[in-house]
Amino acid sequence: MTVCTGNNTPLIRIHTYIYPTGSGSDYFMEILAKHVEQQLKRRGFCVVFEDEVERCWPMEKLGPMERERQIEAFAESRGWNAFIHNSDFGPTRAIFLHS
Repeated sequence: MTVCTGNNTPLIRIHTYIYPTGSGSDYFMEILAKHVEQQLKRRGFCVVFEDEVERCWPMEKLGPMERERQIEAFAESRGWNAFIHNSDFGPTRAIFLHS
């Protein structure tokens, strides 16, 4: 995901899809949900890396267990499963699959 600007409107690019930015994590969750849904249709799985996870579930506001619980609830509300991979040597990754 990259952030770019066009016509003075900040935009978010997730791979080849561009969405205007909004405020708050709810907006980013909807963007993330669209991205995950598209990847599940294409590949059957979707890996989301820490930078995207952080936009929706900031570590400064959530403890690790609550963060994981909220990611799993996000997935379940859309009929998906989520697996969280935390590593001391790399960033957090959320892996989404169809239920």
